[in-house]
Amino acid sequence: MTSELMVAVNELRNEIQKKDQIIDNLNMRVNSLEQQQLAKNIEICGIVNESTVNDLKGAVVSLIKSINVKDFNENMIEDVFIANKFREQKKLIIFINDHLTQYNKNLLWNTKERAIECNYKYVWFKTDRVLVRKDENSRVISISSERDIRKIK
Repeated sequence: MTSELMVAVNELRNEIQKKDQIIDNLNMRVNSLEQQQLAKNIEICGIVNESTVNDLKGAVVSLIKSINVKDFNENMIEDVFIANKFREQKKLIIFINDHLTQYNKNLLWNTKERAIECNYKYVWFKTDRVLVRKDENSRVISISSERDIRKIK
């Protein structure tokens, strides 16, 4: 009887592990699809006041026209996601970033923290994943989930 119960418990554990893997894969796929939806968006951080926003809109329109972005019209600028819109700061510093899903923002942040702990020099986001490199001569490590952060040593 006891051995039968142990076998049943092991089978249930295996089943749960399989389901967990399926859930992880589905979550990664949803995140990837959400990131694809944001691919044409940018995030602008560090805006100080309303006049800076207007100046920035003009600058972005000029930049986009100068690099010949396809399917662009000036009304798209209104769709630009602006984070920390009127944050008080003494020095104007503006960052233009990819518009990431919340999962990818957290993944990038956690990867950066781990990279600092392990003295890695480079962390960046590209095509649905975070990439890490210890220095110019080391290989690139791909981070696509929280579990992958353990690759950074």
